[in-house]
Amino acid sequence: VSDIPANRIYFWNEKEGLSVWLEPSGFSNGLMLDEKGDLLLMQGCYASTGETKRQVGKIVDPASNKTIADFVTDYKGKKFNSPNDITLSPNGILYFTDPPYGLTNSDDDALKELPFNGVYKVENDQVELIIDTLQRPNGIGVSPDGKFLYVADTEYSRVVTYELNNKGDIVKSVDFFDLKEITDRASASSMPFFDGMTVSKKGVILLSGYNGVWFVSPKGVFLGHIQTPEFTSNCVLDSKEEYVYWTTGKYPYVEGSSSLYRYKLKN
Repeated sequence: VSDIPANRIYFWNEKEGLSVWLEPSGFSNGLMLDEKGDLLLMQGCYASTGETKRQVGKIVDPASNKTIADFVTDYKGKKFNSPNDITLSPNGILYFTDPPYGLTNSDDDALKELPFNGVYKVENDQVELIIDTLQRPNGIGVSPDGKFLYVADTEYSRVVTYELNNKGDIVKSVDFFDLKEITDRASASSMPFFDGMTVSKKGVILLSGYNGVWFVSPKGVFLGHIQTPEFTSNCVLDSKEEYVYWTTGKYPYVEGSSSLYRYKLKN
């Protein structure tokens, strides 16, 4: 679990509880284990500290190693904005988002080198820009069959869905599901946007943000909601999909306010 302001990654299990796993983490945000079991770290910024490489880093064999190696370092020689979240398609293609959240002055920050906030595809160690039209690309996920890419555009409180071809390239954007029912149900005091997401093996999309975790079917139907007392930043399922885990905290950030939760799902 990344703790961005503290520049740490925490580890938790039932037997040992919570412990610091890595410090510093390069201000890591999203984390993901790839097909080989290597850990990918979205190393964004925090308040333009300048201490981060603003890249996708990699820890090879994290069970025995904690050294962060450079993996995806730039796009055409320019630094990324603040790599945020990452997902892996069934055919081994990586996709990640790059909003400006880690830059103090966002799009107007002097450290920003790219004129857009992109979504990228990584295949065979080659990075390709695939979307440059979203204001704040954030959470990202792929359907289990690899036919759809989901991206949370936080600026407009929406999830944009893209149809993919068998090479993992975008064919077109599609109006897959309507989030109005979710936004209508969200309390007026909650933050009006979505953050992270995950997709189950059955194709159910779990969206974090507002005041909880929201479940949407593979056909775009709203299924349910786990309400949380604070803003929910990200969520993930365990390998057996018995539990959903999520992170929460005060927004704007208050030191010591963040928490990790889990909930046992029904069969």
